Amino acid sequence: MTTLLFIVIVVLQLLDGVTTHYSLTKLNSKEINPVARYLMDKIGIVPALVLLKAAVVSIFVVYSYPLWFYAAIAALYTGVVGNNAYVIYKSKAGSN
Repeated sequence: MTTLLFIVIVVLQLLDGVTTHYSLTKLNSKEINPVARYLMDKIGIVPALVLLKAAVVSIFVVYSYPLWFYAAIAALYTGVVGNNAYVIYKSKAGSN
């Protein structure tokens, strides 16, 4: 089960990166995470997203956590990706 949740977390990181990039570059959205926003201002959107997503995945590769923690992170990023998708949807619906 831990392996499955790890895969879910990796996929959610990819989806978060793609939807965040789209929102920032195509919709002129603003990043609300202050750490991510700072990195994006310093090194650019794509390098910052790659660095942050790789850091999250690396933490799960290097350290072992209880199952509930994997589930909590998966739930958190499901919400993040869902919010990004909602922002994109609302933008598209508003432009019709």
